[in-house]
Amino acid sequence: MARREVLDRHARYIAEHHGREVPLTARQMFAPPADVTPGQGIGLLAVMGLILLSSFAGGSLMAALGVRGFALLMLVPALIAAITMRGAPSQVSLSSNERATLLAILAIAVLTGSELAIRLLPALVHAAVARLMLSSLEGETIIERTARVWHPLAPDFIGPYCRKLTVVWAALFGASAAITAVLALGGWTQAWRAWCGWVFWTVLAIFVAAEFVWRKAWFRYYGNGPLDRLLARIFPSQATARGRRSMAYMHLMREELARRAETHRAARHQAGSAE
Repeated sequence: MARREVLDRHARYIAEHHGREVPLTARQMFAPPADVTPGQGIGLLAVMGLILLSSFAGGSLMAALGVRGFALLMLVPALIAAITMRGAPSQVSLSSNERATLLAILAIAVLTGSELAIRLLPALVHAAVARLMLSSLEGETIIERTARVWHPLAPDFIGPYCRKLTVVWAALFGASAAITAVLALGGWTQAWRAWCGWVFWTVLAIFVAAEFVWRKAWFRYYGNGPLDRLLARIFPSQATARGRRSMAYMHLMREELARRAETHRAARHQAGSAE
C-alpha cells in the first residue's frame, strides 16, 4: 500500500510537470512514515544535536562557556529529546534509562562543574547510537528507513545490505563509546580532545566516502548526478548480475510510473473537457 501511494504521488507529479524521464526517486514525492509523529521528528533532530554538540566538549566552545555553561547548553536538546520522544519505540528513540542517565550527568555537571561528567557525555551519546542501531535489527533497520527517506521507491533487495551496514555503524559508534570512556576515565585529556574533536569524525568521513563508492559498485544503481554518471562509467551496471538486477528494477518502475502518469493525464484531460 505504501509503495502504491508513493507511485501514485510520483506519477501525478510527472503528469503535471515532467516527462517519463523524471528522476525515479524525486524527494518531493516522499511523505514521512505515519508512525513517526512531528514531535518525535523534533526529538530525533535533538538527538542529532546532542551528537554534534558532544564533540565540542573540551574544545573552544566549552572553554568559552565554562563547564556549567556548556552543560546548560547541552540540556536544551537533551530536554527536548526526553520530552518529545516519550512513548516512541525503543528502536527509534533513546530509552528511558538513557534519557535519565544523560540528564543526570548534565545535572551533575551543572551543579558541580565536573569536567569528567562532560567528558563522559560523548561516550554515553555514542553508546546510545550504537544501541539504537542494534535494536533496529529487530525490524526495518535505521539505515534502511533512512535510505527510503531519500529513495522512497528503493527495491526490497537493499534490505540485507542495509542490515550489514547497520551492524558496521553500530560497531563504529560502540568502539568510539569505549575509547571515549577509557580516555576520559584515564585522565588522558589531550588524547580525549583529539579523539572527540577530530579523529573520530575524520574516521567517519573516510568511512562514509568509502561506503558510498562501495555501495555504488555493489548495486550499480545510479541517478542523474555528475558523480553517479562518473561511477557508472567506472562500474557499468551491465557488468554484474546485481547491476543488471538494478537496471531491471529501474526499468520496471519507470514503466509503472509512465503507465500511471498517462492515467493521470487522461483523467485531467477528461476533467478539463467536461468543464
